[in-house]
This record gives sequence, structure tokens and C-alpha cells, in this order.
Amino acid sequence: MYCYPYPQASDIAPLRVPYVATVTYSLSGPYNFFSFLNESSCIQVLRAARATPASSSRLDVARNALASTIQSWLFFGLATETLGRDIPHGEFIERSAHGGSDGWIDLRIPSWFWHQLRARWTSLKNTMSEHEYNEKQQRARACVTATKKMLDILDSMVYRPGLDLELGPVLLSVHMLLYLIATIISEIEVPLSDLSLVSTQFLVRRMVEVGWCRKRLNIIDVFPVSYPVLYFLSSFRPPHGESGDHIACTAAKCCVQTGLLEPLHRAADCRCQDIDVSLEAVKRIVASNIIPLIRVKRLVSGGIALEVVPYTRSRRFVAISHVWADRQLGSTKNALPQCQIEYLDQVLAGLPGKGSMWHIKEWLLKRSSPVEHSKHELIEPVTRCWYYFWLDTFCIPQDAEDSDLRSKAINSMNLVYAAASQTLVFDAGLQKFDAGKQPASLFDLAGRKTFYGPRRDRLLELLAHMCASSWMGRAWTLQEGALSGHLIFPLKGSLAYLRVLWNFLDSETSFKDMILFRYERSKHFLMKGGATASAVAPLTRPTNAAEPLRGRICKDVHKIVTASLHVDEHGDYARGPASTRDDRATRFAHTHSLLQSRSTTQLEDLPLILVNMSGMNGNSVTQAKGSDEKMKLLFYGIGILPAELLFSNCARLGCREVDSWIPREITPEKFGGKSTLRLGLGGFTFHRGEGQSAKHLRFFMLSSPAVWQGQAELVLLSENANDGMRTRYLVEDLRPSLQHWQPPSAASCDDRWCILLEDDAPNPRSARFLISRVDGNKTTLHFDCPLKLTKRATTAEEASYVYVGRLADAGHEFAIEKGPTPEKLQMPRPQNRKQVSDRLIVTADLLIWGLQGAEHALFRNFFDNALAKSTTLLVLYGCFSLGQRALVHRVLKELAHSAWMATYDPDWNPNGRWRWFWRLSNYVPPIPFKMMMKYYCRLLISFAIATDNYTLMMTSALYWFPLYPQDELMNLIIGSYVLRFLARLAKIY
Repeated sequence: MYCYPYPQASDIAPLRVPYVATVTYSLSGPYNFFSFLNESSCIQVLRAARATPASSSRLDVARNALASTIQSWLFFGLATETLGRDIPHGEFIERSAHGGSDGWIDLRIPSWFWHQLRARWTSLKNTMSEHEYNEKQQRARACVTATKKMLDILDSMVYRPGLDLELGPVLLSVHMLLYLIATIISEIEVPLSDLSLVSTQFLVRRMVEVGWCRKRLNIIDVFPVSYPVLYFLSSFRPPHGESGDHIACTAAKCCVQTGLLEPLHRAADCRCQDIDVSLEAVKRIVASNIIPLIRVKRLVSGGIALEVVPYTRSRRFVAISHVWADRQLGSTKNALPQCQIEYLDQVLAGLPGKGSMWHIKEWLLKRSSPVEHSKHELIEPVTRCWYYFWLDTFCIPQDAEDSDLRSKAINSMNLVYAAASQTLVFDAGLQKFDAGKQPASLFDLAGRKTFYGPRRDRLLELLAHMCASSWMGRAWTLQEGALSGHLIFPLKGSLAYLRVLWNFLDSETSFKDMILFRYERSKHFLMKGGATASAVAPLTRPTNAAEPLRGRICKDVHKIVTASLHVDEHGDYARGPASTRDDRATRFAHTHSLLQSRSTTQLEDLPLILVNMSGMNGNSVTQAKGSDEKMKLLFYGIGILPAELLFSNCARLGCREVDSWIPREITPEKFGGKSTLRLGLGGFTFHRGEGQSAKHLRFFMLSSPAVWQGQAELVLLSENANDGMRTRYLVEDLRPSLQHWQPPSAASCDDRWCILLEDDAPNPRSARFLISRVDGNKTTLHFDCPLKLTKRATTAEEASYVYVGRLADAGHEFAIEKGPTPEKLQMPRPQNRKQVSDRLIVTADLLIWGLQGAEHALFRNFFDNALAKSTTLLVLYGCFSLGQRALVHRVLKELAHSAWMATYDPDWNPNGRWRWFWRLSNYVPPIPFKMMMKYYCRLLISFAIATDNYTLMMTSALYWFPLYPQDELMNLIIGSYVLRFLARLAKIY
């Protein structure tokens, strides 16, 4: 049994680290953990491994000594220090059943170590004083900190091609041990993966070998994960379906062909006919700026037909998202085989609806059925409520003569997925994945079981397969997943609702556990006689003894899935015009980072995806002709851009001219420096962000008018050139080897140049600019190309081409020249994702309260007190109030729907007739709405407890549960009861 989980039914063998330790670490030995790490022997071995030529046999000796050192002290030494006893190596070592002297250590770590470690620290916490226990923890944290520092050196400085195969497993075993220790000892930060580290490269190599797309793995740079999570993801073959082999893919490009292929039948021997859609009806609806919807109709003859209807608010529909390479639901003929349509209609028929759509009559008939069934095996009957759907194959004209309508339909896809009630995700690999099935509900609290969801013990495998699926690797699906309200993944025999998967995750502590914990702590405190004693460990839910860390790994993978879909960032729209521009820049940076790990066959689609995901009204971008014009409109519309875009080696719009810096493609860049380009009247100016992570931008003026092509040497002088401080770099200009790039014209001898450096790192990133004009202390630039700088020793011989750069004056301002602002640039406000916001709900309640207040005043004026309090009149008025409330909500929703649809119109004006909708739905109160509702709930709960109104208390508590921390609710309830007791006690005495 092991601590870490491993994919069930995986044909990939678990990783085993060779046992190479030659020294047994002992708590009573001549060295302690810190004195060894300070010894020069370890550093000398490290330097020998780096300095020895690769062809020398001494290199193998140095590497073996280094691996032995790492395992003896960083693995066994750290395990011994935290467990508090000498650990014989044999307790970790496994050997072959057939005998042999070679042994290994399984990376999953034997489960006995975790159980003993938890038992030891729990015992220390219960038996020691708080001061003694903190001293123990501080020593353990010091050992962990020393280990992490040494890992940083070994992981980043010792790398050579192929070295990850030798030292990678040994370093990875220490990372796995650190993660395990961090689950027991608090306040320990776990090292995360980085593509520049040996341990990460070792697992990346393994993932590529088992079938992962190398471009997809760029997400590790965007969302670094812990090594146990990365190890689990590398231990199964991704569910690629029909998309092909990714062995030839690189970090910059996915080489799998994903063109518009014709669909296959559900079975190999199926010969059913194609069912086409009424293309004329689709074109008529698209031309009217309305969403076309499809419904499957059953004919009397037994066949099926497709009905096309326009979208209205009363027609709730399901959007279909799929992968064209799977050859299921994609076609260039606006038609699909009948078997595929039958399968799609079958999935739609099995989707549960809202509570109001559940028929009590059918549920009672099932309960009264004489056939006995196990309540754990069946789900409640659901009346079909999903008939309409949107599928690009049917709803986007595919013919060449309909190119304008096709572009119009594609440009409105953001509206389609935002208006859809939910989105069905069809991925061939996931559809074949068997996650088991168990009755599940869309509601967490005693909801009826209306569909089969994945089994709890298969949830980790399911989430991991979602991360590896082909659907998660496509560019368009990023927009579809983020804009959709609810994502549904059909599996083999079950449905996975993304928004309710968190219900299956075991939380660290439940509400009941916290109450028991507080009780045990109070009892422990009273038995100690009020002395300062450490509290008992909180009671947690029982964990799997075989894989105690499965739940924690599952939560980490769930975070990757939601983060990959941009769900949280896109759903949390910024409020108010003051923060709109900064919000656009933040969304652009997030979306750009996510697209680095996704692929598309049509580069002209990228500007549209970035516009929609950045929360802008991108109708002007969608109407632009050509990818270059769209990218230009996009970057001008955002206004605030990461400065790292200038340092990326990618295809751009030109060279040494206006707007030549704008990329044509998604740049492989990690935006973390916080330095930005801001669009102003004078062009794009440079701004350094706030905080320590903001990198310093420096400009150096080149003394020579000539410019090199290829390699040369660059000498940069400090602020005072007379002090002799200078830095030498071997510099190479980076030119993208792409067909879109055109070579620049020859540089003139009168041209002046400058260099931009990002920071003072050993090999800083840089870019070269042509100086267009100088006006006083303001310099206008044209972008030339990014540069690759490699720092050289001051004693090295000078190169044949040497260029000197002097640091620009501190008060000098630089700006990239901007072209004429495009006339079509109309992005004043972002579009609303939700039709009815929380502000509109509060508005409806205020209207209802106002009407009821006026009605109460009329009652008091026209009726006497006896008649006003009669039971009959109160019942009639109660029924009238319910109808009135429903009517107000219905009218407001209709108005909100009309206003919301208007924001997606190409001619939408934020100051037009529907400006009230934007202003009201984005009103920023003095106190944040969520915080205001939290204080409102606290007031209601306290008032309910003080007045013994348990109905009000339960209602407020149910509202609190999914939104706010449960421990705060428990503290509030306990505190309110204590205050009520003290108040009544004071009244008695």
C-alpha cells in the first residue's frame, strides 16, 4: 500500500527510483542535517558533475556520487528527522520477487510512513506544551527549508540533455516526500513544477512518451502544479479518441491534423443515411441576427427530421461543443448520419431539468410500483425537458457562397454559449471512459437522484482524463467552456456535471467535525486547568488507508480543470467604468497564457477568441477583414498590454515600422513582470508595475548607427561611464523562421538604435528598436526584433563586431509610435455574461417591498383593523402577493433579456436605450455586494436566535452555506447563543 494514488487499470508501470544510497543517516551520527548541507563535499560533487566533460568516464562517477548523496541525506535524512527515529533503508526498499541484489524505492511512498508520521505529530501535539511543540515544528520546517534550497540548486544548475533520466527520479523522490510531509506539518510551502527544472523535464519526457501533446504541456508554465499531481498525470495514456498520435508535436505546435473531416457512423457496419437541415431556414435566421436552434422530430414513418426555429427567451436550449477531429458531430455538408443524431437526441433526453420540471405524479407512481428495487441503484424518473440544441454543423452555413453568413454566425458564437442553459461536451476519448455510475443530484441538499454521475472512487481518474482530453487542447473550446453556464461531459454510462463535481470531493473537515473539534479542545483546555496547552488535532473525515492522499490530489487536479477553463476569472466581471481597462488587460493576459497550451488550425480565429474572453464588445473586431487587421484592432482595443510581448520570438505584423511589434500569433510567453505598454496620445508608453515582482525596464542608446544581423558583442555601460562598470553580452537577433515574416529593408547609415533590457538577470531578455524621432526628452520608437543576450566574462576576448550602449537619462521618456486609431474601434464596455445579475434581483425585491408597503398603507386606510386581520382576507392577500412577486420577476427578466441581447448587437451603443441595464447590473455599492449580504445574514441569524425564530435562522443558514466559510457560521451561532444566555442571566439577577 502506498500514500499516493495511481490510475486504475493503467498499463504504465509505476516509477521506481534505484537504491543508490551508500550512507545511513542517523539522529545520533557525527553530522546533523544542517552541518552536512553546509559541508563543501556536496557542493564539490555538484561542481564536478557540471565541469567534467561529457566524454569522460569521471562524469558517471560524479553523477553516481551526487545521486547517492541526494538519496542518503535529502531523502532518508529528511524522513528520519521528521519521523523522529532512525529509519533502516530496508523499510523503504523493495526488491524483485525473483531475487537479486538491486533494490528500488517506489515514488508513491509506502503508506506506513504517512500513518506513522501523522501519529507521531498528533501525539506530540497532545502531550507537549505549545512552546515545546512549536520548537519541534520549527526544527522540522528548518530541515524542509534546507532541503528545498538544495533542491533548487540541483534542479536548476545541474541540467544537461539526458541528465534528467539519471538524476530526475532521485530528485523527484525528494519532491514526493516533501509534499507528504507538508500534509502533516503546517506552514510548509511545497515546490511546484517548472519546465526549466530537471524533475519537471523528467516527468514531461514521460508524459510525451505515453501520448501527451507537448504543446498541451505548456500549461505547466501557466499553472504550476505539485509533483505528485504531475506524476499522476504522467501515469496514464490520454484519451485522444480519433485525433491521432502526438509523438511529433513540439512546444510551439501541435502536429496532429485536425481539419474538417467527414463524420463516421456510430458502428462500423452502420449504413444509415445522412439527415440534413433546412439550410434556407438557417440562413434566414442568421441573417436576422438571431440564433438558429435545432429540434429532432419523430416522423410517423419512423424516421427523423430536423426542425429549425429561432431562439426566444422561452426556448431553453443546450449548446453542443465537440472536437472535429473525433469525426462525430462535425461535417462540411450541414448534415450528419442518422445514427449520430439519434445518439445526440438520446443524450439530450436523459438530461435532468430544474426542480419545477420534475413531475410528482410520475415519482409517486414509481414509489408505488410493486417491483422492488434498491434505492442505491435507480434514479428518479425525469420528464424530458431539453428539446432544442445548437450545433455548429447545422447552425453555421458551410457553403462557399455563404461566406458572409458563415462569418456572421461564427462571430455570434459568444452569444450562443452565453445564452445556452448548459453545454454538452462531446469528446470521443471521454465518452469511452468508464467512471462507474451512481445516482446523483444537481442539488447538494437532499436533491432527487435524477441522473447517473461518476463514482466517488473514480473521480480523480475522471478529472485527470479531462485535463488530458483533446477537447481541453483546442482553442475554441476555451471560449465555449468559459462562456457556458454549465458544462456536461457524457461518459460511458454516466454524466459528469462540472459544477457539481465538487460535491463529490471529500472536504478536510465537515461542519460536524468542527463542532466535535471545538468540544474536544474545550475539554482538553478544562482538564489542563486553564494552562496554555496545545489544542487537539482537528477531526477529519476517514481517509483511504491504502491511498491516504487521494482526496488531496483529487482537489488539486480539480483546480487545474477549472483554472484551465478560465471559469473563475471570466465569471467574475469587473464592475464600473473606472476598472474596465485594467480588467481587460488582466483578462487578456490570462486568456493569452491559456491559449499557449491550445491549438487551432485557423489563426484568424485567435483574435475573436481573445476579444470574447477579454470581456470586450468585439463586434468591430469580428467585422474586420483579415487576421492582421483583427489583431491590430484587438491590441488597440485592450489598451494595456504586457511588456513581455516585445521579447517573444514570434511572427509580427512587420519590421521597423508602425505597429510592427504586434504579434500575429500566440506568443510563447509567461506574463509575470507586471511591466506594461499603455496606449496614450503619444503612442504606447512603458510603465513599471507595483511590487517587488515588477521588473525594471532600462533603455540603452547604441553609439554606432549600423545594426548587426546575426551574432555580435554588446557592451552596456553603467550610469557613470567613467567608473569602468560595464557588462558584456553575446547578442543574437531573433528572427522568426515563418512564411509570414518579410525581411526588413537595409538599415540606413543615418538610423539610430536603442536596446531595451528587462532586468539585471545574468541573461536578461531584450529587444531592439529603431529611433523614429526625438522631441526634447521624448523618443518615439519603431520595433525591430527581440534579442537573445548571453552574459560574457570581462576577461573574454572581444568579438569582431562590438557595439556599445549607454544607459539613457533617467528623465527620458520612450514610446512606441502608434498608427491612426482605427475608425471601427468601438469597445467602450464589456458585454454581460449573465442576463440577470444579483443587482437586478435586489432591484426586483425592492420593487416588491415598495408595492407591498403601499398596499399595507391602503389596507389601513380603507379597512378597519378587524377586517384587515381576518383570516380570509389574509389568505387572499397572500395568494395575491405570490402572484404579484412572480409577475414582477417575470417582467423584469423579460426586460433584462431584451437589454442583454441588445449588448451583443453589432450597433450596440452603451449610451442608448438600454443604458439603464448596464448601469444597474454593474452598479458598485459602497460595500461589496457579497460582503453586504454576509453582514445581512449575520444580522438575521443573530436576530433569529435572540427571538427564537428558528425558521429564519435555518433559512439564513442555508443561504450562508454555499457562499461563506462554515466555521464563521458556527462561531456566529455559538456566540449568539452565548450572548442570549448572558442577557437572560443578567435579566434574572
